[in-house]
Amino acid sequence: MTVIPIGRIGKITGGEEDGRFVRIKELPDLPPSYLIPLARGPDFTDGCGDYWVKDSEDLEGFINEARWKVTWLPIDSQKIE
Repeated sequence: MTVIPIGRIGKITGGEEDGRFVRIKELPDLPPSYLIPLARGPDFTDGCGDYWVKDSEDLEGFINEARWKVTWLPIDSQKIE
């Protein structure tokens, strides 16, 4: 199982959506579902879109199927909403 950082911004460097930024958001469902916002830049103001998956197993499967390689940005460089 791959560890997927929740709430951190990353840059997709391979696979579908190459060059876009991603931040996985855990939703308050039971069990949690996940929103996967994408954008052209790390501020998430341009070229935005998103995906949704129903649980952590589907989240990992989604990322693997899209063949994403994600470079996660340092925590100190990220804005907190």
